[in-house]
Amino acid sequence: MNWFSKFFSNGILSGRWVGHYQQHGRSFPVEASFKHRGGKLFGTMFDLEPGHQQPLRAVLEETGHSDSDISKFIDEVRSHFPDSLDGEIEYRAWLPEKSMIEGSVVENELSFVKRYEGYHEIEYVLGGLALPESIPCDLVEYTGKLSFDSESISGNWTIAASNGTEIELSGAFKLTRKSGH
Repeated sequence: MNWFSKFFSNGILSGRWVGHYQQHGRSFPVEASFKHRGGKLFGTMFDLEPGHQQPLRAVLEETGHSDSDISKFIDEVRSHFPDSLDGEIEYRAWLPEKSMIEGSVVENELSFVKRYEGYHEIEYVLGGLALPESIPCDLVEYTGKLSFDSESISGNWTIAASNGTEIELSGAFKLTRKSGH
C-alpha cells in the first residue's frame, strides 16, 4: 500500500450505519455516516428519537441519586411552581438530532467522541406549567469492535461525570452497515 492510498482512500468503516444505544433500559435509534481514512474516523451521527419524557423521580432514581438528593432536587424544582400545584413533576428532554464524531481505528477496534451540535433542552412540567432549562451537551465517548465480517460494530458509550455530579452514565451500542451505501 502506498502512502497516498493509506491516508486518502476510504477505509472499511466508511459508509452509512444504523443501530441504537441503550440508556436507562431503553433503546434509542441512531444513524451514522462514517469516513475512515488511515487510522482516523470522522463523520456525523443522528439521534432518530432525540426526545423523551418520564416522571422526574424515575429519572433521578435511574441515574443513581440517593433518596435524600432526589427529595432535595424535587423540592427545589417544585419551589419554582405555585404552591397550589400538587402532583408528580414530569421530566421532558430533547437532545440535538445531529452530532459530529471524531476518533481513531486500530485494526478492528475503534473509539470516537460524539459532540452534539446544540444544547440539551429540558422542561420540568407540573399542572400544565413548564420550567425550561437549556444546558450544554456532554461529550459521549464510544469504544467498540468491528465484527469479523465487517458488517456490525458493538461496544459501549460513556458520559463522564460533569455539571457538579459524580454520576457517570454508560451503556451499550450496536451499529449495522446500511445496505446500498
